[in-house]
Amino acid sequence: MANLHKFIVTDKVAGNIEVAGSIYTAGDEIYLPEHQVNHYSKSSYITNGLLEYAGESEVEDTSMTAEFMTLYDAAFGPKKNILPVIPLKLATNLVKAVDPFSIVGADSAGGFTPSRRLYISKIGVKYMVGCAVSGGAVRPPWYLVTAGDCTLVTPSLLTAYDYTAGTYTAATNGSIAAAAPITWAANDMLIIGYTDKFSSVMWDMTTQSSASTTVTIFYWTASGWKEFLDPDGNATSFDYTVEVSGKTLSRVAPSGDKTRMVWWTQPTDWIAGGPSGSGAATSDYCVAIKVSDALTALAGGSVYPVIDRPLAHINLGSYDYGTEHYYTYKAAAWSYAFDIDGWGADGDAIYISTQNKWTSLLIDMSASVNDVATGLAYAYWNGTEWIALTCTNGTEAPVGTPFAQDGWITITSPQPTDWKKCNGTDINANISGVGELYWFRISRSSGGTTKAGTAITSVESNVLATNVWHYFDVKNDGLVDAGEPIHVTCAFEEATIDKIEIMAIASDI
Repeated sequence: MANLHKFIVTDKVAGNIEVAGSIYTAGDEIYLPEHQVNHYSKSSYITNGLLEYAGESEVEDTSMTAEFMTLYDAAFGPKKNILPVIPLKLATNLVKAVDPFSIVGADSAGGFTPSRRLYISKIGVKYMVGCAVSGGAVRPPWYLVTAGDCTLVTPSLLTAYDYTAGTYTAATNGSIAAAAPITWAANDMLIIGYTDKFSSVMWDMTTQSSASTTVTIFYWTASGWKEFLDPDGNATSFDYTVEVSGKTLSRVAPSGDKTRMVWWTQPTDWIAGGPSGSGAATSDYCVAIKVSDALTALAGGSVYPVIDRPLAHINLGSYDYGTEHYYTYKAAAWSYAFDIDGWGADGDAIYISTQNKWTSLLIDMSASVNDVATGLAYAYWNGTEWIALTCTNGTEAPVGTPFAQDGWITITSPQPTDWKKCNGTDINANISGVGELYWFRISRSSGGTTKAGTAITSVESNVLATNVWHYFDVKNDGLVDAGEPIHVTCAFEEATIDKIEIMAIASDI
């Protein structure tokens, strides 16, 4: 029998850390068998210094239970009622012309219900048929994966807080508007309460907001409002009500469901109650949605807590991508930009990172475009080195003159099988750590110097690779009880792809 692998939680963990379905704190020792290390272990925990690998340990050095050792000895089978790590199909061969994956609020999993308690670590998605890239930006649908009862409930509290006046005004579903119950301005908040903790709210608006406004979401503690954050200080909330980039509550369709605002955690210091004057009862768990600026044109707004538990966010491609993960190397210097102005040296390059493997990227050029013939080379990072790719470049006009117009860059060589996610600093110390992503490089290889002033506005859209599995991490504990339904709900309806497979990577706990 092989030894167990031992890990120690380092003092870099200020609060809790989740490993293989259990919660640990700094100083804890963790013992994992080979199959769990292979299937679950997050390499980022080690590379970021959160876990220290302490080698192998004999079973007698631990306090493992007999049940654990049965699992460790790989005694799988019906007689032990043990389910090893397996894929569970949630949706098969979804066709946009037939199936509801292009309808907001539709559940493509049909409320799949497991017969036993499961731990889900990842959601996998595969395109069987990709979207066309002959036109402008495309937006495949986005999904929200949840577990539990997705029934909308009536909030026990709705209160508007006017930041300037410092006053609270009762709100009523169906009448939340740009000027009611208050005129919404920067730092104003809508406070929503319910008698149980909840992880999302669904919005419906008669008329959507047209203002450039974003939201920050808070929960109530004994000492005041606190933002929903992960242990690294990153916001865990996501706003699916954005139809137009940078504009919350701007969705226009469909009727009855303008989709959700979601937060991925239910912190232990979230307590019932709220600020004095808000009307919150001692039984109300309160969330405050703070706007960054004015809301305009909003009318007939209603908001409802949803009592299921969000598990994963599935972004099947992007629209108005505007990636924050890009860097330029030009004239032997690094910068955080799409700087292609006056590329004159071989090796001048831009580095673009994405959450998932892709087939095509749409490059949106500014009004200043290139008119000089320049040779480009393309490569992806396989975790160790850059590997050349063959691509067609729709920004060329004429052929051989890149960055002359908006256009798609499409991989024409076989889709890389060894394209690996990594932190930017694994590639070069000048690429600051932005999490584990897939990296792509466009570099100058020959020809003239690109025209002065040539500029990319952004990468507007990407189309994910077909016939490969794309994996999305579960954002919380991933536990699903026996008989508890799993939902795969459409959050953005634009179905520009066809034939989707969706699965969950699950195991017993």
